[in-house]
Amino acid sequence: MAKAEQMFQTLADGGTIQMPFEATFWAKGFGMVADKFGTPWMINCD
Repeated sequence: MAKAEQMFQTLADGGTIQMPFEATFWAKGFGMVADKFGTPWMINCD
């Protein structure tokens, strides 16, 4: 999970976080972010 959170933070640097990386009912970690170029990402960690 640490690697997924690190990837999320790297993408968030200079970008926009739509949903912070946190535990959900379906995953140990999930977050949504648009990077500094506007590309949307969803990071999911089981």
